[in-house]
Amino acid sequence: MAAKKRRYGAVIAGLLFGVALGTAFDHFVLTPNIPGGNNEANNKTVAELSNTKRQSEINQAEAQSADAYVASVAETAVQGKLANKAVVVIRTADADKGDVDNVEWLLQKAGATKAGEVTLKERFLSQDGADAVKSLVVNTLPSGAQLSSDRLDSGTHAGQAFAAGLMVPHTEGASDADEQERSALLDAFTEGGFIDADYDATRAADAAVIVTGDSEGVGSESFAATNLAAFAEALKGKSKGVVVAGRIHTAAPTGAIGQLRKSDRGKSVSTMDSVNRAYGRLGTVLAVQEQLDGGKGAYGAAASADAPTPGG
Repeated sequence: MAAKKRRYGAVIAGLLFGVALGTAFDHFVLTPNIPGGNNEANNKTVAELSNTKRQSEINQAEAQSADAYVASVAETAVQGKLANKAVVVIRTADADKGDVDNVEWLLQKAGATKAGEVTLKERFLSQDGADAVKSLVVNTLPSGAQLSSDRLDSGTHAGQAFAAGLMVPHTEGASDADEQERSALLDAFTEGGFIDADYDATRAADAAVIVTGDSEGVGSESFAATNLAAFAEALKGKSKGVVVAGRIHTAAPTGAIGQLRKSDRGKSVSTMDSVNRAYGRLGTVLAVQEQLDGGKGAYGAAASADAPTPGG
């Protein structure tokens, strides 16, 4: 079995670069403008455009084939990686249900125990809900937990409260919240209309996977993206393992993943920008293991990623 796993690992590693390249090419190769002028110049530009589109189609076909293979062996690749570890999945309102379901399925195949699923509603991350979130945090903060006095935003304070309430502390010997405190925190945010929670309050989670959508974090989505990045940073600051997984546009400089990758504190959180791909879901699960082992990294297809997956 060990030899079989090594063989799968080697094949997967060889395919990952191609899958990521195809994803990046599809999203980031700019289509040239056709200028005014003589027909010869226009014809040349049209030909270049045609070649670019053809190459994109080839890259995508190759990427899809490679990704299909990764999907077929992912279960074997993660087997036992998270045995005896409890993982909570936190999803944003715009997260794709298929992405969430597939990540949860692969976490289960890795041996993880599902501590629960928490859905952050739009109001949780919005500017309109910020003051109410901070008020709830103060009223439900588990005993012994502290809030930042220099970072006063709702994302940071909510992340610190959720870390204290839901997560196993990163400090050896520190005790986590009890069942009553955990329930009080979740119930207050649920009743306030900020979250939906399906959670086993009897135990704390060893790691959290935050699954988000495909927001670039611009315009009306700017506040929520910044708030989500702050939430993830704060959650990681008090716990052992946090992974944020989204689609490719979240890796834009203004997106939640992009902001984490350019922040010194944010880099402590592992990120995956291709969660809609099989290799992205595989990388998400491997990143959880990496976090619990004390590592970190930026993964996916964007230019800001270190590699397609941990070890990829």
